[in-house]
Amino acid sequence: MSDVVHPDDKVNPLRVMMDLQRSPETQRQEVPGRGLEPRMALLRAWQSERLKHTYADFLADEHSTPACQFFLSDVYAPQDFSQRDHDLEKLHGLLSHLVPAPMLSLLADAIELNQLSNNLDIRLLEALVDELGMVGEITPALYASGYRVCDNYTERVRQIDLMTRILREVGKGAGQPLVTITLKAARLPAQRFGWQDLHDFLVRGHAAFRRLGLKNELASTIQQRETRILDRIFAGESEPF
Repeated sequence: MSDVVHPDDKVNPLRVMMDLQRSPETQRQEVPGRGLEPRMALLRAWQSERLKHTYADFLADEHSTPACQFFLSDVYAPQDFSQRDHDLEKLHGLLSHLVPAPMLSLLADAIELNQLSNNLDIRLLEALVDELGMVGEITPALYASGYRVCDNYTERVRQIDLMTRILREVGKGAGQPLVTITLKAARLPAQRFGWQDLHDFLVRGHAAFRRLGLKNELASTIQQRETRILDRIFAGESEPF
């Protein structure tokens, strides 16, 4: 690819878009939709409801409501996100020589979080069904028991750390004019090459996090609350939430 932007240079959004459009790899690849297995859909629906309860105060605050709703509808919803996850990984490869290292690092963290969360959910569901006999209902006590059966405290801490680090970085970037300019410049190329769904996802996230501002407490609160819940689970409490 010619005339690429060096990762240490200031990003020129229009130049990045031109370089991407010249690449033969820019065309989006379709991933066959698999849908969620019913028991996985049940697990993720339960997790989503738990998050609504844990962060009810932030959902009720007008500044943080959009960001919380974005998570519940676009990140932790009981839906099959395999196409979007594939698109994020492809985008990371396409941008690897076009944008600064901090941007790539944020995208890499998001990919790692997706993969880690998916793997943790698969293992948790196996524990709930195969080892604890879950049939059609999840209770807080059963869910906590599933965590203890999995015995992956370190991976859960990593999940929390990734989430809060991403939140902090996205919060910082959402208020920068360069991010807004880049998203606007990407709209037509995204439509042309079939990336409209991913572009819409990024636009929704950007709009939601701009409302938080730089002084938001959501990231630190998530780290504190999720770590406290995790510690309560592994301490053997049946009602850790």
